[in-house]
Amino acid sequence: MNAAAYTTPNTTPDTTAGTTIGAIILGGGRAKRMGGVQKADTLWQGRRFLDILQDGLETERLRLGLELQTVVVAPPAVKVRGGTLQTLEDPPFGGPVAGVGAGLRALGGSGAFSESGCKPEAILLLSCDAPFAASTLGVFWPVWEKDSSLDVLTASWEESSRPMPALFSTLAIEAACADPKVDSLRGLYAGAQLRWKQLEVPEWMLQGANTVEEVAALRAPLG
Repeated sequence: MNAAAYTTPNTTPDTTAGTTIGAIILGGGRAKRMGGVQKADTLWQGRRFLDILQDGLETERLRLGLELQTVVVAPPAVKVRGGTLQTLEDPPFGGPVAGVGAGLRALGGSGAFSESGCKPEAILLLSCDAPFAASTLGVFWPVWEKDSSLDVLTASWEESSRPMPALFSTLAIEAACADPKVDSLRGLYAGAQLRWKQLEVPEWMLQGANTVEEVAALRAPLG
């Protein structure tokens, strides 16, 4: 059974402007290491991780001249802002690949892109445990625009890399999620046929927090 998407008002973007992309924000698991607080609702300097991510997305969207539809994969108790889709994998807490699949179904079934008559060109994957990662869109997009052969872009800092954030072509991520052999986030872009590039980004963009102690250790973004 597919997860049902529940949607806040005003979910259809103006598709007459720039290139349209989708963003899937994974809200995290059962929050055991966060003292029972969902990662999306975790506070840093008085702001929720989810709000930090969405504010970062809006900044980059405006700077790059993009149109954006966002879906948050999180339980209904997590409140999302107007214009944002929300869904949850079925059964709940089925893992990140299931969450990405639920996000894709929500974007595809929302009617958000029906005006343009086409799918979004690309899908940005983000996770609430990396609250500053939306800024990677500003690193990804200029490279993406210049190389139409790419299927996926990922980010690293020195020797450290994460499976998210990542920017996928819509066709590539749909195919990866439909592959029953893919059972991890890294598996999404590990296919031999995918044209994949990893980009170096500033360390602060990849800061992650999965425990209360790691939240306290987060450093303010630079730039």
